[in-house]
Amino acid sequence: MFAAALSITTLMSEVSNHYCGYRANDMDRVKAVVLAVSHAQDKFGGSALREAVKESFGLEAVAAAAAAAKCPNNI
Repeated sequence: MFAAALSITTLMSEVSNHYCGYRANDMDRVKAVVLAVSHAQDKFGGSALREAVKESFGLEAVAAAAAAAKCPNNI
């Protein structure tokens, strides 16, 4: 059976959803990022998450764009 690879765009969209929620509740940036990534790991699995990050191009730009689109006041 073929499993589609997790795209960095999908991953960052998921992470930014949780990140924005944590930031909206006044959590500091580092804790918000770590907890948001842990949610993505729960959803997609650690192996898929690591592979998406390893194979990504422009990770910083994609992450910033995803968060800016969902919670521009918390960047």
